[in-house]
Amino acid sequence: MADYSPDDYTRTDHSLQDLLQARMMLEYFLQTTEPIPHDAVLNTEIVLAGKTFLASNVLYCEAEGNYTHLHYGSREGEVLELQTHCDSRKLKHWQTVLRPPHFLRCHNSFLVNLHYIYALHNTPNGTALIVCKDGTKLTVSRSYKAKFLQQCSAKQKEEWKKNSKRKD
Repeated sequence: MADYSPDDYTRTDHSLQDLLQARMMLEYFLQTTEPIPHDAVLNTEIVLAGKTFLASNVLYCEAEGNYTHLHYGSREGEVLELQTHCDSRKLKHWQTVLRPPHFLRCHNSFLVNLHYIYALHNTPNGTALIVCKDGTKLTVSRSYKAKFLQQCSAKQKEEWKKNSKRKD
């Protein structure tokens, strides 16, 4: 029977010099590259099944197993016609495409566009309920609630609070 050592399982594809050089290049790139403007996220074009639309038109994304349902269809803040597209990528993928400060994860199953939130209601069980401008209701889970509220601006929270008190 042959003797094995941990060194037998170590990958030696890259030398230490190669790794240090790659690290230096990455650090240089991060220092010299301008940050991506926040509005660039909203102007990102998304092409799904031959349909093209802007990220700003996505109201929210909903996870269902390994699939994501993208709910979109709006113009200048007013929902015209809600459409849904089922995509084979996980919600985690869409969280990297649709990033803060415009899109936030509020639940294991939801990623929401903050521009389409009309009101936010606290619930007795510690969660919160988002009411979108089209009337859709989404849950903010207890585990995401603190981080969600922390990432929202004070102006947004004040507007949602005011809308929560309105009787339509």
